[in-house]
Amino acid sequence: RFSRAAREKFGYDLEEALGKNLKMLMPEEHSIRHDEYLATYRKTGVRHIIGTMRKLNGLSKSGNTFPASITVRELKRPGRDPVYIGNVMCLREEILLESVMQIG
Repeated sequence: RFSRAAREKFGYDLEEALGKNLKMLMPEEHSIRHDEYLATYRKTGVRHIIGTMRKLNGLSKSGNTFPASITVRELKRPGRDPVYIGNVMCLREEILLESVMQIG
């Protein structure tokens, strides 16, 4: 599912994003390691990103970045390869609220 809010934030249509690698929503400094983390997990079973929330920058289609949290979950399916589901949340408002709370 690629919500309307996600389409507005990232600039991709549903067809452009659905089924694609989550790394397309990350700047290069994070995306280059994303597949490596998944490959290591598949090989060793050691989780580096699966099931954890990471705070890093999100990347829109236009190239703009913004603070985000990214979580990758694994969906195991009997007799089939697992599917990895990515969740990206914009933290811009959260960071603004934290700043306001620290000042006030």
